[in-house]
Amino acid sequence: MLKFAKPFILSTMLAGATLPAIADDQIHILGWLEHASVTSVNIRMDAKLDTGAKTSAIHAEILSRDALNEEQVRELRGETDDDEEILEEITDVDNSAGKVVVFRISNEDGEERILEREIIRTVSIKKRGGGVEKRPVIELELCIAGVLVEGEVSLADRTTFNYPLLIGRDMLEDGDIAVNPDADYTASARC
Repeated sequence: MLKFAKPFILSTMLAGATLPAIADDQIHILGWLEHASVTSVNIRMDAKLDTGAKTSAIHAEILSRDALNEEQVRELRGETDDDEEILEEITDVDNSAGKVVVFRISNEDGEERILEREIIRTVSIKKRGGGVEKRPVIELELCIAGVLVEGEVSLADRTTFNYPLLIGRDMLEDGDIAVNPDADYTASARC
């Protein structure tokens, strides 16, 4: 029911009318641009809330064997002796579901964090110029303008985009978030 109620609720609010009661669900009306943070590593970044995209995406550099040093691997895994096995596991970007990917994220201020997550699936994205790009998809918990949401996020090279984080319809729905296209930065990224 909520899936179809959100556009109605947003348009009703923008028109200044009163809203009907929705059973125990709170709709969060956020702007098309918001502050967000990756909760597990406490890094804040700007996010574009995009109802035209199904899956969310974050700018990520997938690390290869040469990009990780032994200390970083041990920090990610918690002091293990099987560093070589870990490095071999992440060198293939086209890992299938159940494998692990290690990647670096960064924000507009140059802060960086290295994360390790299990790949849930691979998504194929059609490119504007033709062709298909395959991206690993992971689970990630985000705080979007004070709303805590966990969902699927694809790892992408978003260097040519204005915002490092794109929040798609699936995550918006999971967080009971409706988008007001006339608003931006309505709240902080504190959850």
